[in-house]
Amino acid sequence: MTFKGKVSIFWKLAIAILNGIAIATVIISGISEALIAPALFLVVLDLYFIPVLFKNEVIVTKKELIVQFGLLKKVLPIQEILVVRQMKDYSASFAADFNRIGIESRRKTTVFVSVDDPDALISELRKLNKKIKYVL
Repeated sequence: MTFKGKVSIFWKLAIAILNGIAIATVIISGISEALIAPALFLVVLDLYFIPVLFKNEVIVTKKELIVQFGLLKKVLPIQEILVVRQMKDYSASFAADFNRIGIESRRKTTVFVSVDDPDALISELRKLNKKIKYVL
């Protein structure tokens, strides 16, 4: 089952503002060697930010939870998931929105995801692994 990832307006604004500043700088200053390093930095940021707009999903199979977040991918075995909790967290994660689901596993890692229908995702995970604890 595939759950569409949620992207907040702040994510889109960050992309627009960063690229707007870069374009304005080139227009005002002209193209120069001094802009090479900042331009490369912006390209790297865009490689992280922009693909999330097009490929942001959580796929639940019978055995795995697959988080596709832009160019990044994380796979967790369903049987290793211990706790699922809804939270508002502002840390870096596989989520482009502040309403997140924290998924803790035996690997001592927590993956944060943000999907359009968090209740359905939690229900699907708990159906596949009855031992998952759900914390509000």
